[in-house]
Amino acid sequence: MIPKLIIKDFKAYSSTIFLRILLPMLLGSIFVIQLYRWDVYLMFSCMYLCMASSGFLFTEKKKETEILMCSLPVTRSAIVTARYLISGLISILAIVLFYANAYVADFLYTDPATQFWQISNFKVLFLVLFFLAIFMSIYLPAVFGFRFMGMTITFAIAIIAAIFLVATIFKPWTTSFAPYLTQGEFIILSLVIIALPFISFILSLQIYNKKDL
Repeated sequence: MIPKLIIKDFKAYSSTIFLRILLPMLLGSIFVIQLYRWDVYLMFSCMYLCMASSGFLFTEKKKETEILMCSLPVTRSAIVTARYLISGLISILAIVLFYANAYVADFLYTDPATQFWQISNFKVLFLVLFFLAIFMSIYLPAVFGFRFMGMTITFAIAIIAAIFLVATIFKPWTTSFAPYLTQGEFIILSLVIIALPFISFILSLQIYNKKDL
């Protein structure tokens, strides 16, 4: 049942996901790569990653399809699981695009402000995953608990929180930023990236199972 829900969402919102979000990210980030440092490209891309992984949920909330969805022979737990999985799958696709943009830009420009070697390390990958973990852990429970306006406000709060935490903890714009992970950073980031989405998933299950539609 969960795979069918994922396939249904991809079919229903493919234009929203790819044409309205991923394509603008591809076009916009090429210009960002040319003009701005890698840390600006990182934050720009992370914000679009969040839009790519969650934008279809705004469309679904506007259409008010929750009651129809819950009337189908599918459990609410399956709906929550499918939403988290599809957001994760879209995030993976968008992360691939994040790196592909920089790789292609190395061939398009002679001396871009952001170069592929600056982001092609595990620390930058973990920063992206950390950003997404913070965002999705705050935002996705709101999808199941709030209406459209509450979702929108929570989306903004989640984006701001993710930017603030990445900037405050890691300071990627400073010259002291090291392009490698220490053992402590690896352990902490791994725990956060795994634990926060799991806690968020459990919270979303509790919220949606108790929600009166």
